[in-house]
Amino acid sequence: MAQNIYDDAKFFKNYSNLDRSTKGYNGTFEWPYLRDLLGDIKGKKILDLGTGFGWFCRESIKEMGAKEALGVDISENMLTRAKELTVDEVFKDKIRYQRQDLENIDLGDEKFDLVFSIFVCHYIKNIENLFRHIYDHLNVGGEFEFSIEHPIFTCCKHIEPNFIPLPGSSNLIWPVSHYNNEGDRVTNWLAEGVIKQHRTVATYVNTLIKVGFTITHLQEWYPTEEQIKANPNANLHMEIDRPLILILKVKKN
Repeated sequence: MAQNIYDDAKFFKNYSNLDRSTKGYNGTFEWPYLRDLLGDIKGKKILDLGTGFGWFCRESIKEMGAKEALGVDISENMLTRAKELTVDEVFKDKIRYQRQDLENIDLGDEKFDLVFSIFVCHYIKNIENLFRHIYDHLNVGGEFEFSIEHPIFTCCKHIEPNFIPLPGSSNLIWPVSHYNNEGDRVTNWLAEGVIKQHRTVATYVNTLIKVGFTITHLQEWYPTEEQIKANPNANLHMEIDRPLILILKVKKN
């Protein structure tokens, strides 16, 4: 079973105060890129894995013209908040939420045109099983787009991910160690003992290929110059020095 850190009271309280929680995708810098990469999703049946507060389910229906959406999450807290926010009449009979552990997800006989997931797959231990299940429940021509913390961000085992001073210099550097040593990484992000899974970029790509997907897009995301200039207090200029987010889009042929 996956760690259900989002039902930890301290973690959930802190997570609820993040910009990506209070503002939805307008509180994330990578959303414009992810949305453009999605292309036209009008009339499509959507699966949102790790739906959280249900932001993508609502965005896909109201703003992007999707036909219907299913949001799946392990957290009762997240799903309760998602349902509270999904009250607009436009969502009636178009959005459903289910509580499931993505380590052992069971979608029954359902098929989807698009599977979407933000910052979820780096929590999953048996990633091949999840990728295979997604592949089996996509219609032919269906696509899977997801983002994760970049493996350069998750790799270090003995220190929290952060820039550190370069000895003898005022410059900061990003430490990389244990990159090829895949497995658990325990961090204290928002609460103590949050477990994530570190994998190399090659492992993600080759596992997707192994289960049958065709890779159509890979991006080591970084903010645009416009975003950096428009948000001077966000220290976005530092994100240019190393990728924070890995974005992948694949297709079932």
